[in-house]
Amino acid sequence: MILYMLFRKPIFSLVALLPVAIISWQKGRVAGCMAAIIDSFFTNLIIFIFDSQIYSFFILEPIMGLCVQLIFAFTIGTIGSMAKNLQLEIIERKKVEKQLKDYQNQLEGIVQERTEQLQATNERLRQIEKMEAVGQLAGGIAHDFNNQLSIVLGYCELLNRYLSDNPKLRNYLEQIQSSGQRAADLTKQLLAFARKGVYKLEVIDIHKIITEVVTLLSHSINKNITIEHTLNAKRPLIWGGANQIQNTILNLALNARDAMPDGGRLTFATSDIEIDDEFIMEHTFDIYPGPYISLMISDTGIGMNSELMKHIFEPFFTTKEQGTGMGLAAVFGIVNSHKGEIEVQSKIGSGSTFTLYFPVTSKTRTSETMPGLLFNENRKLHIFIIDDEKQVARTIKELISAPGITVTLAYCGNEAVQIYSQRWKEIDIVILDMIMPDLNGRQTYLALKEINPAIKTIVTSGFTMNQEIDLTLSAGASAFLQKPYNRSELFNFIDTVLSKSSQCN
Repeated sequence: MILYMLFRKPIFSLVALLPVAIISWQKGRVAGCMAAIIDSFFTNLIIFIFDSQIYSFFILEPIMGLCVQLIFAFTIGTIGSMAKNLQLEIIERKKVEKQLKDYQNQLEGIVQERTEQLQATNERLRQIEKMEAVGQLAGGIAHDFNNQLSIVLGYCELLNRYLSDNPKLRNYLEQIQSSGQRAADLTKQLLAFARKGVYKLEVIDIHKIITEVVTLLSHSINKNITIEHTLNAKRPLIWGGANQIQNTILNLALNARDAMPDGGRLTFATSDIEIDDEFIMEHTFDIYPGPYISLMISDTGIGMNSELMKHIFEPFFTTKEQGTGMGLAAVFGIVNSHKGEIEVQSKIGSGSTFTLYFPVTSKTRTSETMPGLLFNENRKLHIFIIDDEKQVARTIKELISAPGITVTLAYCGNEAVQIYSQRWKEIDIVILDMIMPDLNGRQTYLALKEINPAIKTIVTSGFTMNQEIDLTLSAGASAFLQKPYNRSELFNFIDTVLSKSSQCN
């Protein structure tokens, strides 16, 4: 009323539109129209009370005012709804854009993680392929080298018989023989790296071997290095070569010692682990799922960088001034030949951890070691030597020559079958090389066995025990002797095989 008295009708009507506009904008068209009707009613009521003479008989002015307010409310309500919808769309769009950006960041993170994993996997696969290729090369070299060492060491042994009265020449010969033996030891490490199998298989107690290594180290390692061992595995038995496993653990322990010149802590720890397909894929391992024993050998030494870790298992790679570079290469081969895997974690200044995984076994398996060997060369024997390396065969013949011993040579499988078919009754034992060009060792043995099912055969090779040798032994061959060997070792095997045969008869 005060506003009406002050401003009269036109201004008052405009002022009355303000609440209609606010309600229409905030609440929408329907609420705005309702507010317009209520506002118009009260506005006209006030005007009528204070200025009733302005209304005509048909009351056109209130009706027109109501229509104007309704149109105004509808328009403002529509614009307000559109503005709200637009604002909601903007908010929703920003929310969606934020979600999309989050998803994009998440996807980029996943892609980056998968890319890094793929790169690591590809790098490991390339490393495995390279190690396989190097292993094949190393195995072939070691096999051929062992053949040549058989000749060198064989003639050294022969010369020893004739130089007893010349100390100076005997000393020279001993130097040659010592170097040849060191070379033979090196080829054994090469063969271990090449994973050409293990010899003298048996059930091994890992905990027992660790205890033996710890006892050995406690008497020889620096006193400023603390040795700890936590043996938690409840299934510590594996199937393999005890000497090779012991050498593996000892080699890693000595490397750890060398990495701690100022002292530190050397730790051995075992635990049971069930390896599944996911674990194998994650680590890019070439093993079968199942129960394994995990052996960790860790130190607090100087550690290694990533570039160095790429090469540590390669043969002849070393950071030591007087190292051969075959220690870790042999470790790698031995672990793989035992159907296991090895994992390395290291960081400069934080030490290194080598984790070995071996499949567990039970005590039900029997040992495949050779029986106790005898030595008796004072008997009449006819020995048949089959080797495609003519010089190796001739060296062995010279080496075992003695009164009462007859030696027959053959340089290939076909020739051996032909000779044996004619003279098998007079031949006491066959010494058979496994690697030959036409008929290999196993094929030759099977052909000879058809002629004489009771054949006594010692198979030899520059390789260590492998599947082909194992199949030949399973087919009935008497024993396996790795090259190079000396006269005493050969006669021990011959005596053992013949003695065993006579006991069976």
